[in-house]
Amino acid sequence: MADSAGSNAGAALVSAVGPARSVLADVVSFLVAAVLVWRIRTPGQHAHPSEARRSLGKDISAGVRYVIGQPTIRTVIAALAVLSFGLAIMNTFWAYYLLTTLGASPTAFGVIMGFGGMGSLAGALLAPRITAQIGVGPTIITGFAVSPLAQVPLLLAEPGRGWQIVLGATLAAQLFWATAAGTSQRSLRQILCDPRFQGRMQAASTTVTAGSRPLAAATAGVLALLLDVRAVLAVGALLQVVPVVLLLASPAHPANYAHPARPHSSTARPGRSIMTTTTSTASAAYWEPLWANGRRYRQLDKAEQRLMDERIGPGGARPALDIGSGDGSLARHLHHRLGYRATGVDCSPSAVALAAAQDAGPGPAWRCMDITADDLSTLPETAYAIITCRLVYRWMDDKPAFLSRVRSVLAPGGTFWVVTEIAGRRSESDPLTNLGITPVEVETLTAGWSAVHMADLDVLRCYALRP
Repeated sequence: MADSAGSNAGAALVSAVGPARSVLADVVSFLVAAVLVWRIRTPGQHAHPSEARRSLGKDISAGVRYVIGQPTIRTVIAALAVLSFGLAIMNTFWAYYLLTTLGASPTAFGVIMGFGGMGSLAGALLAPRITAQIGVGPTIITGFAVSPLAQVPLLLAEPGRGWQIVLGATLAAQLFWATAAGTSQRSLRQILCDPRFQGRMQAASTTVTAGSRPLAAATAGVLALLLDVRAVLAVGALLQVVPVVLLLASPAHPANYAHPARPHSSTARPGRSIMTTTTSTASAAYWEPLWANGRRYRQLDKAEQRLMDERIGPGGARPALDIGSGDGSLARHLHHRLGYRATGVDCSPSAVALAAAQDAGPGPAWRCMDITADDLSTLPETAYAIITCRLVYRWMDDKPAFLSRVRSVLAPGGTFWVVTEIAGRRSESDPLTNLGITPVEVETLTAGWSAVHMADLDVLRCYALRP
C-alpha cells in the first residue's frame, strides 16, 4: 500500500515542485523512518553464552552447506539470483529509456510506477487466494514466467500516451505476479527450512540476490558501450527466462508443491511407491490390512521423546488422547512416563489389539474408532489436556474437518502435538519421498492457533499447537 501510494504521490510531487526538490521529500521519509525505528523499545533476546562464543565463519559455512544440501531451497534461491541479475541490468537503463527514448514526462513516469505499485498491492492481498486455487508451486512458476513476458511491450514500445498506458498495465501485471510469487516462495522456503537455519537461509538468499545487483549494473554499463539501450534491455529480458528453465528442469522444482492430496486420488503407502486407491487413507479399510499383515512403522525414539516431554510437560493425571495410536508406544509414554491418563484410538482393530497386548498392568485405555467419522462422545473424556497425532495428519483426507474435530475435544489451554514429515526433506529417489505434507497442508494445520511452536528432527517436524 505504501509503495502504491508513494509512487502516485511522487508523480504529483514532481509535477508540483520539480524532480530535484522532490528528492528532499525522499530524504525526509528516510529520517522519519529512522526516528520510528529508534523509538522501538522492545528489548531483544540475549544470546545464550554458548551461542555467543560461536564462530561467525563456522555459522556462515554451516548455513551455506545447509542451503546447498536442500534441493528445493537451493533451486529457488538460484532462480531468484538470476532473475535479480536480469532485472538489475534492465533497471540500470529503464528510467533513462522511458524518459528519453520513449519521451515520457516525469509525471507520466510516476503514473506508470504507480500502476506497478497498485499491481504489487493487489498481488499481496490476493496471494493466499491464488495459492489456494492453483497451489504454491504453480504460483511461483507463473510469477517467474510473467517477468520476461512483461518486458516484450517495453522492447516494442514507441513514444506516445497509448504505449505509456500499455507499459503501466504491463508493469502492474508483472508486479502483481512477482509479489504473489514472492510471498509463496518465501513461505515455501521457510516451511522447508530447519528452524535452526532460517536466518542463515534468508541471509544466503539476500546475499546472492542483492549482491548481484552492483555486478549487473556494471555489466549493463559495459553492454551499453557495445549495444544500444534497447538491446541492453533485451539482454536483461532474455536472462529472465533462465530462472524459469532452472525451476522447471530441476527434479525438485516448486511445481511439485501444488494442492494437498484430495480424497480418492493417488496416494503413497508408508514405505511403498505411489499406488492408486479409491479407499480413504483415514479409514480402517486402508490400515487394517497393513497392520494385520505385520506392517510396522517408525518407532518413537529418545530424541523425539525428549522434545515432546519438553513441550507438553508432566501430566499430573490429566487426560491425554493419542490419535492413530498404532502399537501404542506414544500413548504408553504419555501414561507411564509423563503421568497422563492416556487413551489411544486407532481405526485398525489389529493395531488396537497389538497395543493392548503389550500392557503388563494398568495402562492406557484403548479404543477402536475412526476419529474422522465416529461419535466423539463415546470417548472416555469430554475434553483432553493433550492430544497427540504422530505420523497421522498426512493421511487425513479432509484435513480441515479433522482439525475441527480435534479442536472440539481439546481443552482450553491444551496442546495439540503433531509429528509429521515435510515435503522436500527426502531426495526424489527415496521411495518414501511422498510421505511429507505440502506447504498448503502446513498452512491448514497451523492456521487459527494462538501459539505455534515447531522443531525439526531429521525429516520430521514436530508442532505444539495451542488454541
